[in-house]
Amino acid sequence: METAQINLVLLLVGIAAISSIGTYLFCHRRLRVLGSELERQVASNLETSRSHAAELKGLAQEHREVFAKHASETQQKAHDEYERGRRQGELDTDQKAKAFSVVVRPYVCQTKDGTLFKTYSLEIGYQYQLVVNGIPCFEPHIVIEQRTDEKEVNTELIERITQIAITTARKAVASTPAGNLITVLDSLILTKK
Repeated sequence: METAQINLVLLLVGIAAISSIGTYLFCHRRLRVLGSELERQVASNLETSRSHAAELKGLAQEHREVFAKHASETQQKAHDEYERGRRQGELDTDQKAKAFSVVVRPYVCQTKDGTLFKTYSLEIGYQYQLVVNGIPCFEPHIVIEQRTDEKEVNTELIERITQIAITTARKAVASTPAGNLITVLDSLILTKK
């Protein structure tokens, strides 16, 4: 019986060994299949990730181009608006400058003095007045630059004095920085008192 027991033990050990080998082979084959599937999934996920990365890179480039185009258009619009506003401001300034002006005219005042000896006192200068849209405003202001006394007044003297008054008015206008707003008229204002 010892032999039968030994054979039985050997048979049991053999069955256990075959069972262990079968389990090992089954598990080994299953692990290779699972490893292959895992490698395929990893490769697929890697390919998908690369595809997504390329797509994201393309989208990022597209967005940069759209942003650059939008920024350029916005900058151009801002520049155009600035230029339009600047031109409008220049027009408004020109219109306001045309609305307001100062008219300067030569001025001579002849005054008869004395009862026994006739002498004439002459005041030479210029008169200026504010004009808004061609309409005189306020009272004119007279600036006397020179006074002379003459025994006799004739047309020749009046003409010479007129030229002095015109020259004085032009010098007064030339001395101011607002010369483009001031008009000098050659018509004389001659008053007699």
